[in-house]
Amino acid sequence: MNLKRIKLTLFILLLSLLKISLVQSKILFNDKSPLNIELELNLSKLLLKEKSYYWTEGGKKFLEANILFSNKGKKQKKPILIQNGGGLNFYDNLPPLILKFNKPKFKETIFGSFKELTLITHGDINSGKVSKVINHYLAYKQFSLLSPFSYKVRLVKIVYKDTSKRLKKFIGWGFFLEPKNDILRRFPFKRVPSTKNYLAGKLDNKQTALLHAFNFFIQDRERFKIINGSYKTNRTDFFTFNFHSVLPIPFDFSRSVMYWIGSRPAQELNYIMETAFAKSNWLKYPGLRYIELKRAFYLIKGKKKELKRLYMDPHLPLEKKHRDAYLNYVNFFFTFLQSRI
Repeated sequence: MNLKRIKLTLFILLLSLLKISLVQSKILFNDKSPLNIELELNLSKLLLKEKSYYWTEGGKKFLEANILFSNKGKKQKKPILIQNGGGLNFYDNLPPLILKFNKPKFKETIFGSFKELTLITHGDINSGKVSKVINHYLAYKQFSLLSPFSYKVRLVKIVYKDTSKRLKKFIGWGFFLEPKNDILRRFPFKRVPSTKNYLAGKLDNKQTALLHAFNFFIQDRERFKIINGSYKTNRTDFFTFNFHSVLPIPFDFSRSVMYWIGSRPAQELNYIMETAFAKSNWLKYPGLRYIELKRAFYLIKGKKKELKRLYMDPHLPLEKKHRDAYLNYVNFFFTFLQSRI
């Protein structure tokens, strides 16, 4: 009897810990305001080491660093490990970072449920320009308006302190990307391989068509290309809940060029759109019917107000000219689409 009670108590405790973990995860990704953090790290080492062949000192694959953040109104400083999530950068651009947390030290904080988080940061250091990372972030937010099967993101304002003293203290922007395990917790999914043989005939047509229509919307038409008989799917994860239909969920929108296109003169913008539509790379996928793509475009059209509202978010680090460029593109896109669906 005592053993049964002990097992029941342990089970209840595990459920409570899981519930706390999920609540903390929701706090991080459901808050609409930017998260403010400071990273203290050796940028000389970080930017000159590639992901595939990392530190040789002691066989470590992560760099020791500190993160400063506010927790319950108090500023805290805690040790973390950081890895360069991209290639060599040589001080030109900040790469995506992988942050590794010692969970017991982050208990009862917004990071308490995570072992690792990906922080997308790639953008020019001290450039003062609209960072590519904001395009990337906005694409995630846009896609989440169109499909529940999407990754959550949280905008982050980052103060960088280079402990090597090669770079002065500076401010950048990025966003945290929801871990794959959180997707698996939110939905009854299992991850599946991205091989052509496995995916053949199994991709969910509605989600696939939406991806193609959305990629045209953000002017990124390279996803799901077929090269030498193989799928090019390196920027999409695949999940299934019944092993019959497979849901593609994109995790990389870094090639979105909406701001750049939106700042072009009307004649050039029209030429870019006409050329992109004529090439129809986004249509060339086996099994997709045009009626499915048409429905996807109607879905995007129905979210026009919500999509435009994203650019007016006062938390975004955008000047008026940048917001105007986004809105210019969106208005042009829906006018362009009017005569084609």
